[in-house]
Amino acid sequence: MPIVTFFLGVWQVKRLRWKLDLIEEIERNIEREPMLLPPHVNLTALPDFAFRRVLLKGHFEGPPLLFGPIVEQGFPGYALILPFVRSPLPNSTTVPSTILVNRGFITKTRAEGIKAGTEPVPGLKDGEVVIEGMLTKRFTEGKGSWTPENEPEKNEWFWKDAKGMAEFVGGEERGVQPVLVDAIDDGSIPSSYLMQQGIPVGRPPTVEVRNQHATYAMTWFSLSAATAIMLVLLFRRGKGKKVLPTRSLRI
Repeated sequence: MPIVTFFLGVWQVKRLRWKLDLIEEIERNIEREPMLLPPHVNLTALPDFAFRRVLLKGHFEGPPLLFGPIVEQGFPGYALILPFVRSPLPNSTTVPSTILVNRGFITKTRAEGIKAGTEPVPGLKDGEVVIEGMLTKRFTEGKGSWTPENEPEKNEWFWKDAKGMAEFVGGEERGVQPVLVDAIDDGSIPSSYLMQQGIPVGRPPTVEVRNQHATYAMTWFSLSAATAIMLVLLFRRGKGKKVLPTRSLRI
């Protein structure tokens, strides 16, 4: 038991070092100036640009995708994802690929209206816009064991399958790449007001990374020390006992 818990503590220390390096990398990427995406994104290089802020210029198109359900400040709702047709870069005639932009959270009522076609889709009539977003860490998240399968025919997306979403909105024929960018909300307008107006609430320009590995390591090392002491005490107690000789009885 002491050996097992000790190695578990060592493993948590290694995980702690990895998590600290990850946090440092995230903070370094967030502090960098927003970059412009190339006309055609190299998908294999995307993981190297995780949590990088990007500037996008272009316009939104349909169809809308609804990811969820999710909860924001106690309100149930969905994330609104739209195809974003990018404008050509300055001094370039190359037509950029279309990507996916997660506009942010909308309430369940608004999402149901969009799905039924009774509510307008935010952003479709805005024309050309410039938005700041963030490249996500997982461009195609793995489906959890308890997560239902996506149902594109019903426009129900329970996990972020960027490839499936890109195919749903047109795929290669429409020049859509499976690149997902989260729109950033600077917090200048209260999110409660945005929700009331049916405006999507984007993500904050920060990333919170849970780091409990130091606590876990201390727990395992403490258990290792405690069980080692218990074994020593038990060994000494057993060694100090005297075994009395037995006498055979004759009848």
